[in-house]
Amino acid sequence: MSDVERHARSRKSHYRDPLSALTVAAVAYLACLLLALVVVPRIGVLGLPSWIDQLLTFVLIWLPLLIAVYAAGRRYGTGSARTDTGLRLRVIDLGIGLLAGLVLRLLAEWIAPSSTGAPALDGTTAPALPPVPELLVLVVGGVLVAPLVEELFFRGLLQRSASGLVRGGRSARIIVAVLVSTPLFVLLHLALAAPANWGGVAVVTGISGLGFGLLAAITRRLGAAILAHGVFNALGLAILYLR
Repeated sequence: MSDVERHARSRKSHYRDPLSALTVAAVAYLACLLLALVVVPRIGVLGLPSWIDQLLTFVLIWLPLLIAVYAAGRRYGTGSARTDTGLRLRVIDLGIGLLAGLVLRLLAEWIAPSSTGAPALDGTTAPALPPVPELLVLVVGGVLVAPLVEELFFRGLLQRSASGLVRGGRSARIIVAVLVSTPLFVLLHLALAAPANWGGVAVVTGISGLGFGLLAAITRRLGAAILAHGVFNALGLAILYLR
């Protein structure tokens, strides 16, 4: 591959080698699925407090994602999350993110209303009101940390590296990349959910994942998508526990 071709491809994906970066993402994703299906269900048998169960679930899923973002950036990118994943925020992203998060949550509630006993952020069945320590873990993890980690991986690494493998114009790259990242985003959440909740989880994560993916692709940065993700999760918790 010539220097010109390599530069053109890196501009599309922000990774020097999009295929290798995507391979790193795939390995991490498979590790997350394995942890979600095999390890997470066994956390409950340890007899730990519920807030520790929830915290361990978050950490087990987030760690491979963060490692992948870091490894792909160091090996196939610049090593800067700002450049490689688009981890940037502009003032306009505040309004876009807040509005998008609200619209996506209203749409999700219209199609698949939340209710007591509906899936929590980790896909498990939520009680009417969890103990305060567990609620704090859900709020901090689900509203502040999860949006950052998941957007870095699904939209910053996976979506951007997939975009670099698509021939054609920007519209084609956006469509293909979003259609790659969204089903994988949904599948990971389904792996954490009880079978009885799969329908609702699929609808909610499908709507939100599609919205976040389009935000990241159209703005070419993660700021609006992260904010929308945080607002979406915050409203979900409020609707679930405060009504």
